[in-house]
Amino acid sequence: MKKKFPHPERDAKPTLWRSLSERENSIAFTEDLGREFSDPASGREEGSSGLSRRDFMRLMGAATALTGAALTGCRRPEAHLVPFAKSAEWTIPGKFLYYASSMPSPVGAVPLIVTTSDGRPTKIEGNPLHPASNGSTDAFAQASILDLYDPNRSKEITFNSVKSTRAALDSLIADIRTRAVGNGGEGVAVLVGRDHSPTINRLHASISKQFPKLIWVADEAISMRESEAAVAAAIGAGVKPIYHFGGADVILSLDSDFLNPSASGLGFAKGFAQRRNPGQKMN
Repeated sequence: MKKKFPHPERDAKPTLWRSLSERENSIAFTEDLGREFSDPASGREEGSSGLSRRDFMRLMGAATALTGAALTGCRRPEAHLVPFAKSAEWTIPGKFLYYASSMPSPVGAVPLIVTTSDGRPTKIEGNPLHPASNGSTDAFAQASILDLYDPNRSKEITFNSVKSTRAALDSLIADIRTRAVGNGGEGVAVLVGRDHSPTINRLHASISKQFPKLIWVADEAISMRESEAAVAAAIGAGVKPIYHFGGADVILSLDSDFLNPSASGLGFAKGFAQRRNPGQKMN
């Protein structure tokens, strides 16, 4: 048989305290309570010295009005839109125009679709008709559209960190070329990024033919040199491993960002995602 324990009765309006100091009615709490509204901005009792809340708000309103009147002459400089001297080809004002393009990367070109508005590129997406990406793209390609509108982009020619002119650049190149013709390009080096551009390859072949002693170096700040050397030692020179993550049940990655598009392209991430469906056996 259950036994009922009566609960003690509670007051309908219990007494509440803000702190233990108030419960004890200490002198320090009384002094703090008296200083709670001592700020002039919070108002004072009648007959006390200092500003009241109404006077403070009146002065603040007057100061704000004066500030607004003084700032009427401080505004952004006016910028006038200049019409096209020559209209962009095949464009209709207000309608998008799409172009197939590509973006070079250390592992190959990334196929892209560029959206333009009135001749200005505004959006980049992957090309859905290209079998290498099937419409996929990476963060670097998405962010590359901002390079066209970057106010800090290179706008002038510099030599030894000093602003120069196009005439000075042409004179310097002509001087280097004159000296390179006599010694076959010895002492001249060209440093470029790694890419798969047919134009760069054609220029490389042409320059190397004219200056056989010229040094041509293709490198990246974040490169795959060590990985390529390991693959060459294990399998053979000139071999590039292609991993089919869609058929892998277990993936062991040792300090390898294999889903990074800049290092492995777009195909690895897509194959990896195929086995991340909870409805089937996941890797």
